[in-house]
Amino acid sequence: MGGRRFTYMNAAGDKHSKLDRFLVSLNAFESWPNLNVTTLPRVHSDHCAILLSASHFDFGPSPFKFYNYWLKDLRFEDILRRGWSISNNPRHRFLLSPLSLVTGKLKNLKEHIKAWRKETIKKARKEIDELTKKLNDIDLLAERGQANEEQMKSRQNTYKKIMELESRRIEDLKQKSRAKWALDGDENNVFFHGLINKHRRTQRINGIKENGFWINDPVEIKEMFTKHFAGRFAEPIKSRPKFLNPKFNKLPPYAIMYLEEPFSFEEIKSAIWARGSDRAPGPDGFSFAFLKQHWDVIGGDFYLAVKHFEATGHIDKGCNSSFITLIPKVQDPITITDFRPISLLGCFYKSISKVLAERLKKISVIINGSATTEFGMERGVRQGDPLSPFLFIIAAEGLNIAMETTKEKGLFEGLKINMSKCKLYWVGTQDCELDLVARSFNCSMGSFPFTYLGLPVGASMARTTHWKPIIERFQAKLSRWKASTLSYGGRLTLCKAVLISLGSFYFSLYRAPVKVIKSIERIRMSFFWGGCSESRKIAWITWEKILAAKERGGLGIGSLKAQNYALLGKWWWRFMRNPNSIWAMVIKSIHGPDGGFSRPLTTKRRSGCWGSTVCLPIWLEKDQVSFVNHFNQEANVDGSLKWTWSLESSGVYIVSSLRVHIDNLVLPHSDDAWVWNQLNILAWRVALGKLPCMENLSRIGVSSSNLCRMCNESPEWEDHIFVGCMVSREV
Repeated sequence: MGGRRFTYMNAAGDKHSKLDRFLVSLNAFESWPNLNVTTLPRVHSDHCAILLSASHFDFGPSPFKFYNYWLKDLRFEDILRRGWSISNNPRHRFLLSPLSLVTGKLKNLKEHIKAWRKETIKKARKEIDELTKKLNDIDLLAERGQANEEQMKSRQNTYKKIMELESRRIEDLKQKSRAKWALDGDENNVFFHGLINKHRRTQRINGIKENGFWINDPVEIKEMFTKHFAGRFAEPIKSRPKFLNPKFNKLPPYAIMYLEEPFSFEEIKSAIWARGSDRAPGPDGFSFAFLKQHWDVIGGDFYLAVKHFEATGHIDKGCNSSFITLIPKVQDPITITDFRPISLLGCFYKSISKVLAERLKKISVIINGSATTEFGMERGVRQGDPLSPFLFIIAAEGLNIAMETTKEKGLFEGLKINMSKCKLYWVGTQDCELDLVARSFNCSMGSFPFTYLGLPVGASMARTTHWKPIIERFQAKLSRWKASTLSYGGRLTLCKAVLISLGSFYFSLYRAPVKVIKSIERIRMSFFWGGCSESRKIAWITWEKILAAKERGGLGIGSLKAQNYALLGKWWWRFMRNPNSIWAMVIKSIHGPDGGFSRPLTTKRRSGCWGSTVCLPIWLEKDQVSFVNHFNQEANVDGSLKWTWSLESSGVYIVSSLRVHIDNLVLPHSDDAWVWNQLNILAWRVALGKLPCMENLSRIGVSSSNLCRMCNESPEWEDHIFVGCMVSREV
């Protein structure tokens, strides 16, 4: 929502709320992806009027981006060879250094690819229109009974060609949607369209509030962001302090010689192969999948470019540019500071980042997919740069030595706290006293519980209400529109992906209450069957059966309860394997030398993070699952003892090993279950007799008749549909 954060304010001005909103259908964003809400000035009412608009602002052209599915086109290799040869391009004949030569070849290749894609898209649209018309003509003949066998066969071939053209477009949508968990070959374009529109809707900048005014002019917005980040990364002090302190750690001569060894061709190639193939590209627009697949063509030039940098220590102007993409830090960003800058680096910079030092960096901010003018980056470490951790360590060491030197000379002064960002919390104090102290310090009052580093502080995690953020995250991730647009295979994959990613931080520290586990499992179950919390669909198979492993007759999703226990078990393993680590020593100082593991077996008065870990064997014993017995001690070669985990052949504790072990003992299973080489959910349901056929529908009271709707002679079972029905045999 643009304009302001709240739509209601009382007369006193001390109460604000976001009460007013528009209700739209799920399909509204498909038709108008640029929908946005803006507040209007509040005059006579205590509510602001809100305006729903689908206006489109032109922020300029979008940068070039290479899509990996282009590599599957047989014509691309010819485009590459013509584009990589710049001898015929007069604009690039003055490129002298190997680095500038690679940059020039990439630019030349972009021009060829753009022309090729423009022609390809135009040709594909024309071909689809012609094929669709041909398909429609045959259908009209078939309706009049005039279509012969040859024409019907032509219809099948025409439809096949249309689907081939559509599959190419779907590959484009899949990469744009950035659905990393999606199944290979999944052609659900409605789902990919939904993800793309959601990304654009949440990250689109419709306007910015500056000095109390709402600005939505694209030119002004781009100028504001450019000015902000140019000032943020400018260096006000031109003379840097030099740290020539002998306290700096120095490398031994053999390490220096190793670091100064020339880069080999294989070393450069390995650095490229170690990068992700589908990561967000930088200003060059090319992905590492492109470099890997056509390394035989571009590898030689790329190697010479890296060697040129190694020899000169210099990166030519224009070869070290990067984009800053803006990620919203809050739900409704309205100011520049509500966005977090993330750098997008070019493939060449990423390849040589391990040997780069601090350099003049050229930065361009991306506003709604369009690049602004460049500005010099004289300070700061770019997020997304593989070199950043190493630069951080160097800077931290310099800061540490500077602090020690300052301390020795007695130059330390007190720190000034930013009170506008502080909150005052209290324990055993009256509200009036807290308010008085907060006013004197000019800071706001806080209350328990509050969130710090992603976890609630001062909250009893045994209460369901404090797990509400996790439940809401599951509801958002497994939303209704995703369930309605995904196939069963897609829903199954997403259910598994959500189990691994969401909630792991909480589940690795606290035992989730039973009610929370049931709520989240209900969300996952409704999503799998295509429903949501408001509208449930028929669950033809029990959820516990679906959670079971594939070799035990299920789909292998895994239960959330087992995942929670397995994550907590990791702390047992770490405590026993590393008893002298700092965190283990803290635990021992609080709970005793054994960490509290040998206390009386009771869950009473055991709360907090470590209480959940200590009581893990007690909870598992209630499910008749042994835990402690799987920890064994073995002798090392030197005679010392080490702990091992019996459920893994390597002897190392793995979370999935305990999760699978718990599920195998607790979840229902079939002893004669088939083990599917490639699981087909339809075939799996047929084998279990759980299709929504008339016989099954009549059993649950949905249908009054169990007869087959096609032959109207026999009860409609699974075997009747696919084998017994005379009508289906002819299809």
